Amino acid sequence: MTVRRFHHKQSKLEQLQKRLTTLQAQVRAEDRNNNAKRQRIIGEIVENWLNTEESFVGNVNLGTFREEFYRVLDRTLKDNWQRELFGLELNLDERGKETHMLIIQGRILEKWVEWGKVSKQDFTEGLGQYLKRNIDRELFGLPLLGDSSNTVYDDEILDSFELSKQKTRQKLILMGRMLVKWVEQGKISQAQYQSGLDGFIKVDSDRRLFGLGTLPKVKKEKAQQTDNAAAPSKQQIITPVSQQELVTRKSELENKVSPIQLPPAKKLRSKAASEDQFHTW
Repeated sequence: MTVRRFHHKQSKLEQLQKRLTTLQAQVRAEDRNNNAKRQRIIGEIVENWLNTEESFVGNVNLGTFREEFYRVLDRTLKDNWQRELFGLELNLDERGKETHMLIIQGRILEKWVEWGKVSKQDFTEGLGQYLKRNIDRELFGLPLLGDSSNTVYDDEILDSFELSKQKTRQKLILMGRMLVKWVEQGKISQAQYQSGLDGFIKVDSDRRLFGLGTLPKVKKEKAQQTDNAAAPSKQQIITPVSQQELVTRKSELENKVSPIQLPPAKKLRSKAASEDQFHTW
């Protein structure tokens, strides 16, 4: 074998290896796509089973299925962000629970300011009185202690989109602590505080942290049944009518509707000349 033929075969082999690598990558991508489709279909079926009011689907006891499903999730999911998606208890120590509660309280206060239940002026003044560390005051754009050159802009106080996740979390913790302080001082009544907690917190695991009861689950099927009951069906709108009924209704309508009386036609004078007039001319 000459050197030229050897290099030619070697280049062919490299091309075939590249082609094989491309085909393998395409097969893996197709497998991932098919797996994603199967998982989505299975997820939709399981979600329908979890939300339905039926007790059985075929021979499957849905009550037992739900209990076992959430038991498996509780054993499988370790990350708190995954557990929070399904309303499971978060893996938190005492300090973590306290921090999580403060974050929730901070979100409530943030919503109250957004909805106008707490004025921005009171919120700004409260932050100015409560926050003593310059590092905390800087998070909210407050003037630093000992430095009166900074100006406070109300619109920038709640602008958390430009902050990092860590800074946003710290802001909510500080706002939660200030809300607790306001409740202790009586600036916000206990009834208003409890009403805010009950109306804001929707996740059962979070509600248990504050000693709140679980919310009744609203079923999608029930709402659909209510809508269907209110709206008439197609069969109710279009009912079959026999030929005899059509004839009877037609005769009734003819008897009820009187014929239209047209005004008498006016006699128009003809412009054509008569025979006598013609002979006269």
